[in-house]
Amino acid sequence: MSSGLYQIRDKDLDTTLDLTRLKPYGDTMNAGKVQTSFTLPVKDDDKGAAAAVLMAQKMGLADPNVALRQKLDENFTFYVVYGSLTHTINYDEIVVQTVTDEVMDMHETDEFLKERLGRKMVVIGASTGTDAHTVGIDAIMNRASITPIAQGLPITVHSPVMTASRRPVLRRRW
Repeated sequence: MSSGLYQIRDKDLDTTLDLTRLKPYGDTMNAGKVQTSFTLPVKDDDKGAAAAVLMAQKMGLADPNVALRQKLDENFTFYVVYGSLTHTINYDEIVVQTVTDEVMDMHETDEFLKERLGRKMVVIGASTGTDAHTVGIDAIMNRASITPIAQGLPITVHSPVMTASRRPVLRRRW
């Protein structure tokens, strides 16, 4: 059983979920318990710890407690502070715009192109040749060359991918 500040046995706690006054769940519903960390450009001493507590209070934490302080060098200290968030949000008022789109698998995409494009399609992939995208584009273009050939689809793939070794341009046609 916990003791002191975080003792909950003898406290009268409101455990009703109210989405119009939403707080982080901590020890109990509506506790608002959070932990945050930050670095202050101050010495690792009692004055620095007091500054961390004041900073946490300004952020909206009630009863902040410095759970950890770590000296980074002579004039920088890292703090982990634990406390109860005093701010709430109204979850019911949140409006999120979502994008709905139609997702097609590879076969549906091939059929869509065959029916609607009415001509050969040219796909071009490019990269600077010295980053991870080079490998990714090369792999995609190589994978893309398998299906259309097997299905006899009218697609041409040009893959101008130059690798770190400056290989010549790769071209795929079918």
